[in-house]
Amino acid sequence: MEVSNITGDFAGDVSSSGSPWSFDSTSSTVGGCQTGSLIISIPAGVLMTIGDNVYTINVLFDAINGSPDSGPTKLKDGFDTPKHIQIRINVKAADISRITCFMTDSDGNVLSKCDGSPANESGEQDGTFGIVANAHKKAVATNPGQFYYNLLWRNDTGSAQTVNVKMSLTGLAAQGAQAVHWLTFPTSGGGTPGFNQVIDGNPAGATGSIKNVLVPAGNTLYVTYHLEWKGLGSLAPTTNSCGDSANVKVNVAGTVTFGSPSTTDICTAGALGYLK
Repeated sequence: MEVSNITGDFAGDVSSSGSPWSFDSTSSTVGGCQTGSLIISIPAGVLMTIGDNVYTINVLFDAINGSPDSGPTKLKDGFDTPKHIQIRINVKAADISRITCFMTDSDGNVLSKCDGSPANESGEQDGTFGIVANAHKKAVATNPGQFYYNLLWRNDTGSAQTVNVKMSLTGLAAQGAQAVHWLTFPTSGGGTPGFNQVIDGNPAGATGSIKNVLVPAGNTLYVTYHLEWKGLGSLAPTTNSCGDSANVKVNVAGTVTFGSPSTTDICTAGALGYLK
């Protein structure tokens, strides 16, 4: 048996996979019945109405061998004509931006907020770091000692894109001659690289600028920037209260530019420093 001629409420080209199904009255299942799996592919942009929706499709069930109206392949209940099947679909609003960014320590762990919860949302600037001062009230270290700005850009354009990345620093400085590294990987289907794989990936200097990176369609670009606080050696902040207005503010503004005409995606992540 095969399924074909799918039409109905779905606009655009709708295709299916999973049929034909092969079974008969001698199958091991009771009464010759067998479960089949049908995957209906709907073009992007078709399901635009957010919420729980009912769509109707027309499906033609047909026997593969011989006429469906005669012989051992005869289908019961008139299934030689299109049948209406209702499909209930819950369409969720898009909640994944093409660009995301966040700050981590040198082990890839996201920073903690003042209340101890993780600053793990894209674009957060309220992760924290402690500043250690000496007897002369000068900053000699931070906890964590170093940081990483992490940027992910998802190529959802449908075609390969050559992108340029620029990361601008406020209150931070590059750590090492090859502070920037990047990798690309398929957005879905597994194989997402871990933090350590990315920081060992393609080196791109320390300026925070990467040019002409080819990101295949359906792939994600992952960039890391190794950083330290720029205020080491200077006077430490006077407040030891986390979240105080006197906390030191640092951030990285990452931009990804691509396409013609040029399109720019921006994501800024940062942290607050206080005397500890």
